[in-house]
Amino acid sequence: MRIAILWTHASGYSAACWRALQAIDGITVKVWAYSSNETTSNAPFDDALLLKEIDCVLLNDRQADDYQCLKRSVCAYRPDVVLVSGWNNRAYRKLMTSADLKCGIKIMGMDNPWSGTWKQYATCWLRSRYMKRFDYVWVAGERTRQFAKRISRTTSIRDGVYSYDSNAFSGSLQKRELQAKDWPKRFLYVGRYVESKGLRQLFEAYDAYRETVTDPWELHCCGAGPLEVLFDNRVGVRNLGFCQPRTLPNVFDSAGVFILPSKYEPWGVVVAEAMAAGLPVIASDACGATVELVRDNYNGFVFDPTDGAELLERMLWCHDNRNRLFRLSENAIASASAFSSGLWAERLVSIVRRNGIGQSVVASNACPL
Repeated sequence: MRIAILWTHASGYSAACWRALQAIDGITVKVWAYSSNETTSNAPFDDALLLKEIDCVLLNDRQADDYQCLKRSVCAYRPDVVLVSGWNNRAYRKLMTSADLKCGIKIMGMDNPWSGTWKQYATCWLRSRYMKRFDYVWVAGERTRQFAKRISRTTSIRDGVYSYDSNAFSGSLQKRELQAKDWPKRFLYVGRYVESKGLRQLFEAYDAYRETVTDPWELHCCGAGPLEVLFDNRVGVRNLGFCQPRTLPNVFDSAGVFILPSKYEPWGVVVAEAMAAGLPVIASDACGATVELVRDNYNGFVFDPTDGAELLERMLWCHDNRNRLFRLSENAIASASAFSSGLWAERLVSIVRRNGIGQSVVASNACPL
């Protein structure tokens, strides 16, 4: 079975999912994805290392918009299954509607949460015909499912399009057991340094936290972006810069509690990564992942991103109940396990094997991609 994946830029978790998929007997995978060096300045992944041993065509900005070349390249692969990341890329979108692409199953990934805005109602009308081109929509979670149902009432919907690199976080429980009696006194944030991530609110809450306690924990941050200037002369906050996926497990291991204060976050893979590493999570309810993953006082806490006092309250609880954090850690690891990269691959295979797989027609022209 040949599976073509048309994605945006690669990341640690997506590469882990693709490796898990191609490790299944009888599965061949080829990926088309944006080059991180050209399109993601706030997330400068090392593509060469990230995509090692993955058959991947990296597209620069020009190639990502070159429909004819993309069509020749993908059709030459003769895929039985095509998985595409949404509807934003014009060339991808056009390819999915092309009669030249003959494959058994088309699957669209989707993470947009339903919020009921006029723009989303317009999207339901504009994209309804496009959605009918797909056999399945693979959504991030319940909030996305609600959007997908409104766009197309005929396309089948499946959950679990996002995952985390389960190999990178193997053995987390054993590591946390060693820390149980001396839990790390450190808060951690991982994400882009942009307004939608709620960094200003996080820093305000952290400053208030430091004024409240006599022995404050440090706040470590991993990321890159225009709001890096907010770190200047900030007491107790350490900017670790952008961390490549291979280094993140060690960063998580040294922390005690993970915080994601996003004002807008369709899903938030980093929530599952932090939980898989054994970190209790404090996440805003703007994060789609909180619906499926986070339970108050069980594996972390959910808060209103517009309420800085609530975030402060959650931070103070963790500070004052350090001896109870290992129990939350155990629960976090168990909760995240359903979103492992291995299960991601199994979910995709279970979708396609329920259907008859057609054969593709080889395109006549070669492509220089």
